[in-house]
Parts: sequence; C-alpha cells; structure tokens
Amino acid sequence: RLGQTLKGGLDKAREHYRGALAPLTANTDFGDFNFYTPARFDANLAKGSVVVQPFWRRREQGGQICVAEPLSAG
Repeated sequence: RLGQTLKGGLDKAREHYRGALAPLTANTDFGDFNFYTPARFDANLAKGSVVVQPFWRRREQGGQICVAEPLSAG
C-alpha cells in the first residue's frame, strides 16, 4: 500500500513543475516506510529532468535512509 499527497504547480511558462510529496507512506513486505520531511522537487519539463532535494525516510521496524545531497536525474 502506498499513500502520498502531491502538492505544487506549474510556472507561468509551463516549463517547470515545483512540488513536494508529503506525507509519503509505503507498507511493503520489507517494512513500513514514512518520510520525516517532504520530498521536494523541481521538474524541468522541457529538458525531461528533475532535481529532488535532500530528505529522510524512516522504517518503522528500525532504521532510516537519508539523502543528504540533492539528487538529479534526466
């Protein structure tokens, strides 16, 4: 099961979408995961790229994943 809310919007030129996924929860066979902080991102639609800002994810059964630097893909 996956639960999330997408908040954000397009800029006036309709070339960038800035937003955040929060809260994000995932219940899997490997455990239940939750975000400590929203996953904020900036998608450049014209270039087909995205930058995701640092975020922290917690596993309810113990452990966490931290992304300390921005992630870029495209």
